[in-house]
Amino acid sequence: TIWVVDAIGCEGTITKTVQGTGGLSVTATTNSAACSSSNGSISLDITGGMGPFEIFVNGNFLVSTNDRWYTIGNLSAGNYTIRVVDKNGCETTITKTVTGGSGNIHVSASVTSTGCGSANGLIRLDIAGGTPNFDIYVNGSFWINTNDRWYSITGLSSGTYTIRVVDANGCEDTIVKTVTSSGSGLAFTYIKTYSGCSMANGTVTLTIIPGTAPYQIFVDGNLVATTSNLIYTIQGLSQGNHIVRVKDALGCSAQETIEIIQAGSLNVNASGMAASCSNPGSIMLDISGGAGPFDIYIDGVFHTTTNDRWYTIYNLNAGTYTIRVVDVNGCEGTVTETVPGGGQNLHVSSSSTPCGCGLGTGTITIDIDNGTAPYEIYLNDTLIASIQDDHYVFGGLFPGTYEIKVIDANGCQKVIQETVGSGPGVNLQATVHGSG
Repeated sequence: TIWVVDAIGCEGTITKTVQGTGGLSVTATTNSAACSSSNGSISLDITGGMGPFEIFVNGNFLVSTNDRWYTIGNLSAGNYTIRVVDKNGCETTITKTVTGGSGNIHVSASVTSTGCGSANGLIRLDIAGGTPNFDIYVNGSFWINTNDRWYSITGLSSGTYTIRVVDANGCEDTIVKTVTSSGSGLAFTYIKTYSGCSMANGTVTLTIIPGTAPYQIFVDGNLVATTSNLIYTIQGLSQGNHIVRVKDALGCSAQETIEIIQAGSLNVNASGMAASCSNPGSIMLDISGGAGPFDIYIDGVFHTTTNDRWYTIYNLNAGTYTIRVVDVNGCEGTVTETVPGGGQNLHVSSSSTPCGCGLGTGTITIDIDNGTAPYEIYLNDTLIASIQDDHYVFGGLFPGTYEIKVIDANGCQKVIQETVGSGPGVNLQATVHGSG
């Protein structure tokens, strides 16, 4: 009620009502920030006051709006102080918390190393938060979809792996893990020898590509040695297949099936080539079976060592020889072979009859032995005859010494000398008687 009085005492009265704007009030609801992202929000409900309204978040001016239902977005999890001031300067303040929400996902992992260079390592995941099912990616490639929060990625060789897990809401987490090797890849190479002459004397020499010493060596499942050496020879192996396994101190192992071959019986065949015309003969050997190199003995005396299975022994006189051949495994074979005489023993004998009375009536008879017909017969370097027989008579000879040469079909020759003597002669005596 308003009462007005002027200077002379006049007055008047009126009654008026002042309408109030109402008290400014703000309520709010929140939406969580999912997957650890800035996707939470606070929705405001402004009552009372007069717009426009200025909105401040954590002391920072955000917006001026006439909207009484305003949503503040892009908020990460945390506490927020919100102040709203209306047109008349009236204000109110509230505090709200944006939670992380159940969508947050966190992945941790443990690693089991590979053993002995094999692809047997694993990474065991522990998935916290998030919403099943989970897509698991390994080094960018999809691996599996699973609802298991403790999933093991198996069959891994040594190396570094990037693992990404994405839940049903698209929330994800990524970790990097390294799988190491607990031992180097154990292996070995080998050199084998034959078992000889039906005996168990084959060998295998192993060269171990390092693992971790000491090494256990097994043959056909039986432990035969424990050694720290990288080279080891297994002895006394018989013919056949043997399983050889090497195991190191970490339990790494390598295995091979190795065949031992029997050298077999040694056989020797021989053929003799005749000695001819005073030239030496030879024996050619044919060695089958066994394993070179071969030691060759002649009549018990060492002759040579050779890898040649077709070996010829030269410079042999006519006669019979015993040849023994011994191979690298001690197997041996023996053969007896004869070198024929051929023409080297060509022999010519002769006899003569004297001339009578100094006339050309003497003869020389020759007999030929151990040659090969036909024979060429020379007298004093003059070819007299070519004959098939081993007997020949020169006739009409005068007293003197003659050179006789015989050449047989092999070119062998023999030269002899024979003398034709004079006969006893005839003594003539005469008596002369006169006439009268």
